[in-house]
Amino acid sequence: MESEGVDRKRDGGGLECCATAAYPLSMDTVAPRAPLTDEAVASRARRLAAGRLQEIEGNPLDADDLAMFEMFEREGWSHERRRAYILAGAAKLAAE
Repeated sequence: MESEGVDRKRDGGGLECCATAAYPLSMDTVAPRAPLTDEAVASRARRLAAGRLQEIEGNPLDADDLAMFEMFEREGWSHERRRAYILAGAAKLAAE
């Protein structure tokens, strides 16, 4: 299904890029990512495995959870900092 005003393009690897008048974008303007370190690859594998376990248990991660864990990986947060961030968010929700 095509959206009106959206220009869909595919790069050589099959990735799709959507561009609108408000957000002009092409694969030529997307900055290349730095190669992943071994630790980043291992962290991503652990996150994906944990996500699958959450689904099996009937408690899948929502979009906000996925975005949070991807941010941790992208920004290279330590496990201690990740834990503190999650605990602070849980404490804030408990106080409401």
